[in-house]
Amino acid sequence: MSNNKIVGPDTSGMPYFTLTANLTPQELASASTALLDAVNSRPKLTQAYRMEVKFLQNSAEFRICLDTVVWYDCYLRVDPDLNKVVEMARKYISTTRREIPPDEDGPFVIDYQEIEKEKAYIRCTRPHNIKNPESKCKYDHPTLICNGNVITRDGRETTCNYYFPSKLTVQELSTKEFVILLRREPIRELLMLPLPIKNKDNFNHFDNETLVKNSDFWSDLLKQQQSLTFYSIALNYGRWETQQSHDKYAQACHAHVHLYFNRETWESLKNIVKSREIIAKMNARKYPGPNYLLKDCMELEQQRLQSAEHQNMLNINNSLVNTINNNFNSLINTINNNNNTLVNAIEKLSKKLDV
Repeated sequence: MSNNKIVGPDTSGMPYFTLTANLTPQELASASTALLDAVNSRPKLTQAYRMEVKFLQNSAEFRICLDTVVWYDCYLRVDPDLNKVVEMARKYISTTRREIPPDEDGPFVIDYQEIEKEKAYIRCTRPHNIKNPESKCKYDHPTLICNGNVITRDGRETTCNYYFPSKLTVQELSTKEFVILLRREPIRELLMLPLPIKNKDNFNHFDNETLVKNSDFWSDLLKQQQSLTFYSIALNYGRWETQQSHDKYAQACHAHVHLYFNRETWESLKNIVKSREIIAKMNARKYPGPNYLLKDCMELEQQRLQSAEHQNMLNINNSLVNTINNNFNSLINTINNNNNTLVNAIEKLSKKLDV
């Protein structure tokens, strides 16, 4: 790996771990491993975080984005200086909001409950007579399903059972090792997932953590990046990875990598696709999704910072009142002392005059 060192929240004062690596599969895998180890060294941080990788001409910029509420609890709240804590949190929010252009925050709010009601993307579990087209229902009938074994958080062994919605699969962009999917939501983004392969170990099942530690994955991803020209990727972990899972004890979902495109590269991508149905869906997905950094700022502000700022203001007001009272008492004492001194001086002068 390159000589660059990980910069963490202790150094930057931000809810990030950052690292730059050269564009080789081995270095990218090593950088991923080092960053995940940094997060795992503090178990509280593993509740929810996101790995983002931005591709430059000769390098890749890694950034682990922590849950901002967890960052506040682990790194800021322990500081007894509440004024300093509030200042750091507010600075992060203000800086982030200022640096993100409005065009990078999509106009749609994702409602996963509504998305899941779309029958066309939900797997049908009932048997059908494939020779009779009329017997098919409105649900999806995928041919790709991961049967790899996974372990849940409570120690049970179960089957991954992740299915690839057939109407979202982009065949022209998929490879022998990975499947490319459109997002269910109307977002300008693709998903890259390991293809279930029966004769490979555990059906070629990966979760996000094991995937990014694998240099073969990075080798395939770099080839796809050259071909599809996405500028950045992201992978979610912890609660953010399993938020759509129906099993609250899910340990980790089937690995899925988010591929991000700008407007120009998204349009050029359509030239590779032949399916009219997929192109129609791509035309509907012309805007980016909600900016998660802005969402993180809102959660930090609502769940921690507003109450902290209120408490800090009360502390400042109390301090100001105490200062005013102390100054007033000091002034009264000074006046009394000066008055006593004046009275004593007058009495001494009066005695001299009497003599």
